[in-house]
Amino acid sequence: IPGAEGSAASGGSARQAASLGGNRLPFAPELRPHEALLRVAPGTRDLGRGVEAPLLLVNDALPSPLLRLTRGETFSARMENGIEDPLVLHWHGLTAPDDMDGHPRFAVPTGASLDYRFEVTDRAGTYWYHSHTHHLTGRHTYRGIGGLLLVDDPAEEAAAGMPPREREIPLVLQDRRLGPDGIPVYEPMGPSMMNGFMGPEALANGTLDAV
Repeated sequence: IPGAEGSAASGGSARQAASLGGNRLPFAPELRPHEALLRVAPGTRDLGRGVEAPLLLVNDALPSPLLRLTRGETFSARMENGIEDPLVLHWHGLTAPDDMDGHPRFAVPTGASLDYRFEVTDRAGTYWYHSHTHHLTGRHTYRGIGGLLLVDDPAEEAAAGMPPREREIPLVLQDRRLGPDGIPVYEPMGPSMMNGFMGPEALANGTLDAV
C-alpha cells in the first residue's frame, strides 16, 4: 500500500529528496468507500515553496483520498459540503446511475450532505473523482478537490499477469500557476475560458519538484 510505504520510509525518502534538491513525494491516504465519509472543507498545504496555500481539501488530504473498490462491490459514501459553494462529486469514468453520478443539478449547499450508493460494475482500471458544480468544476479541482478511484478485479488482473499491488505508485499530475508568494493563481481569461487554464508548474500529488 503506497501510504504505508510512504510512512515507513518517510525519514529516508525525505533525506533523499533533500539531497536531490526536491520535495518528498506524498501519497494519498487510501479509503474504501463502504459507508465512508468524504468531508470537503477549506484547508492549507505547502505545495513546495514553503508557504501554506489556501486550498479545498477532501478529508483534509492532498491529494484527495484514493478510493479503492473491487468490481461488484457497493460504493457507499456520504459527502459533506463544508465550503462556501454548492458542491457535488462526480465519479469520472464509472457507469453510475444518473442520480448517483454527480450531475450538477444534485449539488448541495454549504452545510448539507449527499449520500451515494450504487454497485460498481466497471472493469478494473484507474478512474478519478472531482467536483462537478456547474461553472465551478475547474476552479474547485484546481484548488484541490480531486483524487484517484481504483477499481480492482482479481480475476482480470491475474489473467493479465499484473504485478503485485505493492508495485503501484499512484500519481496525480497537475499543472498550476503559482504566484510569487507560492499560492496557486486561477484566473482564466480569453482563450483559456474555452481551451482550459494552463500553468507552467508541474505538480505530482500536489507537490512541486517532487522526488
